[in-house]
Amino acid sequence: MKKLQDFAAFVVLVHCIIFGLDFYAHQRVDLAVAVTFNIFSFATIGLPSVIAGFLLWTNYQRWGAIVLFAGMALAFILNVYSRFIEVRYIIHPFDYEPVWDTVFQVSTVLLLAVEILGCYLGFRLLRTLASPATSSSTA
Repeated sequence: MKKLQDFAAFVVLVHCIIFGLDFYAHQRVDLAVAVTFNIFSFATIGLPSVIAGFLLWTNYQRWGAIVLFAGMALAFILNVYSRFIEVRYIIHPFDYEPVWDTVFQVSTVLLLAVEILGCYLGFRLLRTLASPATSSSTA
């Protein structure tokens, strides 16, 4: 259980770092993004990871696993929707550097992979946390 919890916390940290890089690359590539979209993306993609990471180290580990699973699933759905279904036109600024396109694309793929891993770890943590309670209640 401790190794799974540590690995989940590590995945949360990696997700936050990649999300920050992706967010910065998004700002460098696309000036057409509104402030409300930035707040929405942070509140739905970044904040649940941070909350889950904190809850995993408290007495509310089950809630941390729920937030990890649900937050990563929500982030995955929103990223797939915003990157592949609702494709926005990119307006490049005058000081545009093409390297940020590559950073943006690579960070998108890494985010999706980490979000899938986060969903899996949240599910595994929920099962691990639920198994001792169910076995003790039946005995």
